[in-house]
Amino acid sequence: MMTDDIAAITHILRLYRNSHIGWDEYRAKIRNDAQDLLDAWLVVLNECWKNGFMGPEVVDGKIRWYQVLGSHNELSDECTMCRDECPMFSESHDRQMFRPCWK
Repeated sequence: MMTDDIAAITHILRLYRNSHIGWDEYRAKIRNDAQDLLDAWLVVLNECWKNGFMGPEVVDGKIRWYQVLGSHNELSDECTMCRDECPMFSESHDRQMFRPCWK
């Protein structure tokens, strides 16, 4: 994303926070010509989510992220924040026997 894109997303996020409405309703009010920008932002959101960053908000004109932290670092891997349904994994399975989709 370019500097202008980040400024535009920052503006959109700030207005969204101040709107006090749900994203779907707010998204309907955003110009259709911003679709490419929102598509690029979705890629950023997904990558950040995979790395434990979520809930972006604007603070002092900059985007701030919340980071998921845990005390079980030995269990942290790409499965930790995965949104995909994984039919082979459940808490009852032995993690050492589990073969994740990203391997």
